[in-house]
Amino acid sequence: MTRTTTAMMILAAAALACGDRSGGEPAADDSVTAIAPAIPRIPRVMAIDVGYAADSLGRIVGGTYESTQIADTLHVSVRTQFAPEGLPVDVQLRQGDRIIESVRGHTPAPDAEDIGRVTLTLPAGATMTPGNYQVEVLLDGISQGARPLSMTP
Repeated sequence: MTRTTTAMMILAAAALACGDRSGGEPAADDSVTAIAPAIPRIPRVMAIDVGYAADSLGRIVGGTYESTQIADTLHVSVRTQFAPEGLPVDVQLRQGDRIIESVRGHTPAPDAEDIGRVTLTLPAGATMTPGNYQVEVLLDGISQGARPLSMTP
């Protein structure tokens, strides 16, 4: 046999030996399985929607707004991920550093994809004046960001 043929046979034998692990499962499956439980599942807010009305599932209907006319009531739908049931959700209507109104709710039981939705109502819309506001969401006391909201007459 030539050296090339011998080297090819050695490489083929090594590849077969390495590829024949745990009943034919690919080696990548072992490492993914080992890593998956270690990935942190930190509760977070995925979306903040603001509108005039919400459906029975808590979704904003009729569109979400960043600029809208003053209304008696604003609905804020907060979509969470990895949040266990009962975690406090605070929605604050702010104008600059001043809190106009704050309401609290709690996260519902998450669905199969670890997604939950809580919808809260801000009745302070009736007392707002035209201007720029922010709707800030705190999940378990930690700010998850703010959505700008411009109110017009």
